This record gives sequence, C-alpha cells and structure tokens, in this order.
Amino acid sequence: MTLPLLRPMLAVASSPFSHPEFLFEIKWDGYRCLAYLEAGTVLRSRNMKDLTAAFPELNRLHERVQGLPALLDGEIVVLADDGPDFAALQERSRLERAEYIAAAAARRPAVYLAFDILYHRGASLMERPLQERKEVLREAVMPGPHLAIADYVCAEGEAYFAAAVRAGLEGVMAKRLDSPYLPGRRSPLWRKIRAVKTTDAVICGYEPGTGGRPLASLILGAHRGG
Repeated sequence: MTLPLLRPMLAVASSPFSHPEFLFEIKWDGYRCLAYLEAGTVLRSRNMKDLTAAFPELNRLHERVQGLPALLDGEIVVLADDGPDFAALQERSRLERAEYIAAAAARRPAVYLAFDILYHRGASLMERPLQERKEVLREAVMPGPHLAIADYVCAEGEAYFAAAVRAGLEGVMAKRLDSPYLPGRRSPLWRKIRAVKTTDAVICGYEPGTGGRPLASLILGAHRGG
C-alpha cells in the first residue's frame, strides 16, 4: 500500500454556535473510518483496526472514486427508517463467521458516508483548506448504494443543530472552512456539538472489555411504573 497509515483528525466539544467561517454537518452515530482506496478497498477505524472483512458490502468503494490512490475520511453507518442504528452496527461488528457476516450485510447493509479526502491521485491534500478538499471530494466520488457524500451547511450552525435535534440525530460537527487536516490531533478547528440526553438509571452489571480495556460497557436498568 502506497498510502500512509494515519489516525483521523479529532474535534473538541462545543456548545451550539453560528459563524460565517465554519461549515456544519451531521454528527453520524457510526464508526469513524478511513478508507484506503487503491487496487482495492481497506477500511481502518480511528484506532487503526482493520474493518474491511466486517463490512463486505463496502469492499468495492475504490470502483466509485476517480483519481486513485485516494484516502477518504468518513463514517460507517447502518441506517434505519428513523436514522442511524448504532446497535445494529455494533451487532454487525461482533460477527466473526463469514456466512453470518454475509447474511447481516444483505439484511442490514452499511453505508460509508464520506466527509473528507486526504489523498487524491496519490498526492496529499491535508494542507489544503477544508473547503477545497470538499470540492475535490465531490468531483472524485460517484455516490452509489453503499457510498454517499455527507452534506453540510455554512454559517447557520444553531438552526442546523436545532434541526438535527428535532430529527433525533446525535448532533452536529462544526469545521472551519480554511482548516487543514491534522491527523491524530484534537483541534478547535473542528468542534463536536452533541444533542445530550439524560435519564435516571440503575447500574445492573457490566460487560468486560478486551485487550487493555477492563470495561466495555455498562448494563443499565430503568424504572417503568415501579
């Protein structure tokens, strides 16, 4: 592979705001993923884990992108009628047997939502402004059943966030139009604005983690009528 292995650029937390020098796009409830596109497609998570085998329906993304080798930044999501279904995505990522993975891909296919392009025709675009990279992305990518380009609006961040909340989405990303791509760095040039929801719950147990993570998730219970 001629493309370098990179970690994605990260954002800082923020409250809703509007600004003429920022664009605003949906914060999708999925798996952050860099797509390495050359003779084939390789998908790597933000922690460098190879996700390619888990999502076979995405293994031909390179055929829908002009100007290879190319490197895209985006999100893998499984969509339901009311938006992204993160539980279904997690369920799919736990499958190991090829026949189960293939059946899940047919039943609940994933989509790769591209929102940035870091390499095009083998050349780095990371020092170019985000607005220019967005233009290259739109010219290079041919959307299809499993590949889409993330839409965005400029300046009107508060109205866009309010619309995302009404739609039940996770939140909004705000990115400076002139921002370079800073791999592996968390920068205020990119800001994540979450639609926070709270509830009272009882911790009933936990699921152990793997590797160096002692805790994978909590098992919570909620009161309903007593």
